[in-house]
Amino acid sequence: MPPTDHSDLETRLGVKFKNKELLRQALRHSSSTASPGNSYERMEFLGDSIVGMVVCDLLYRRYRIQPEGVLSKLKAFLVSEPILAEAASQLGMDQWIEMSEAEVLSGGRARRSILSDAFEALVGAIFLDQGYRSARAFVRRTVGKQVEFARREAAKRDYKSQLQERLQALGGELPAYRLALEWGPPHSKMFRFEVLWRGNALGSGEGKTKKEAQQAAAKVALLSLDQEFQTSKWC
Repeated sequence: MPPTDHSDLETRLGVKFKNKELLRQALRHSSSTASPGNSYERMEFLGDSIVGMVVCDLLYRRYRIQPEGVLSKLKAFLVSEPILAEAASQLGMDQWIEMSEAEVLSGGRARRSILSDAFEALVGAIFLDQGYRSARAFVRRTVGKQVEFARREAAKRDYKSQLQERLQALGGELPAYRLALEWGPPHSKMFRFEVLWRGNALGSGEGKTKKEAQQAAAKVALLSLDQEFQTSKWC
């Protein structure tokens, strides 16, 4: 069972709740209550929007010359399940989440989906207890420190941009992406794309969406270029 006294957690959070029940609800998984309204789900709904707003505001102010596309990628990374789950873990929230014994035995305390949901619920609880300013300060303190990491990771993961820059430096031509294959039922399609440059296929990749498949193809192309540019095959 999680501790009933939340004083240590409040110290970790840097937030002293006026209404302790809000904090308790933010830490209550649906498996531990018969009433959905008593779990953290409604607060998670609220906190999700607050986290997104705070992150958008932070990125908009910090990166004043970046286009919307770059900011969107940074935001998506910062509000993603792994980042929020890691923030919850660093705060030690896993030990305070109330859940059923079956959920605990199945690894619930380490499950990223639960940790990230509880983090968002906590943000919602802070907002309800103390207002937007306190919720914003908490998000900036816990998630905001990941901004530079997010910027580096987003750059590494955007294989299409990397490939475009590499190929433009070589000859000014842009790569083209061609749908090579599409299969599966309408609700679960798969796509395979080829990336072409100067009439040559540099690589192909698959994914559940067209964008995902194009990114996979670009990644393969980058790996291929790292090897084959040494022989001047494409120059």
